[in-house]
Amino acid sequence: MPRMHEVESTSIEAIGYDGQTHELYVRFLESGRTYAYQEVEENVFEQFLAAASKGNYFNREIQGAYSHSLVRVPAGRSSGRPKSRIGRSDEERKR
Repeated sequence: MPRMHEVESTSIEAIGYDGQTHELYVRFLESGRTYAYQEVEENVFEQFLAAASKGNYFNREIQGAYSHSLVRVPAGRSSGRPKSRIGRSDEERKR
């Protein structure tokens, strides 16, 4: 898998591109899953990386336009970014 670039987005955590295989990698925030999109031109990756809204660009230019597959990440190799917790904090539970 290529180097992943963390991005500012409410739905996408990181994106990467492999110029040899022409695969675009997208890791989603909510699920933590990474998908590889095949036969993506490098300029599409560059525009995606530069887009003001990564989610809008993804929905408009990538989703449904390219075949894709789920990338299996070996156990213990997460992004390192903590997932948000739902519910009360430890301090709230103590009260």
